[in-house]
Amino acid sequence: LGTNPWTDDDFYALGESDWRDFEAQWARYGLHYGSIAEIGAGAGRITRALARRFAEVHALDVSEDMLAYAKQRVTEPNVHFYLTEGRDLPLAPGSLDAVFSTHVFQHLDSVEDGFRYFEEIARILKPGGSLMIHLPIFSWPWGAGKTTKKAFRLEKW
Repeated sequence: LGTNPWTDDDFYALGESDWRDFEAQWARYGLHYGSIAEIGAGAGRITRALARRFAEVHALDVSEDMLAYAKQRVTEPNVHFYLTEGRDLPLAPGSLDAVFSTHVFQHLDSVEDGFRYFEEIARILKPGGSLMIHLPIFSWPWGAGKTTKKAFRLEKW
């Protein structure tokens, strides 16, 4: 663990700080604070911050161990945890105001997996809902080596 190991307090404080940055960007594009799904919630680093702002949080992850860790530390009553197989989101059509994910989509096995997630996101979002997907882009067909961070508004197709 080194000479200065992280504590849970440090971990969740970083999640709060990161969320403030994401929230400021996302709010510029339209953000409703009703219900949100977090794809790739992991140990709940951002989930705790979401619970303080949204009426209902659906935290999804493919790792049972990560979700168990999160459930012990993120105990707000408006948070619901889901173990998923990935790609299929166990939420009702048109039921969410927002979908959020950070540092997850770059781990998908294929472009087809990404398309499947976006189909699912479109299915579960309410009309006028929005999403923010944050991921590092270290190489792009143009301007290789630059990084890009954007928020997008998803229109149902």
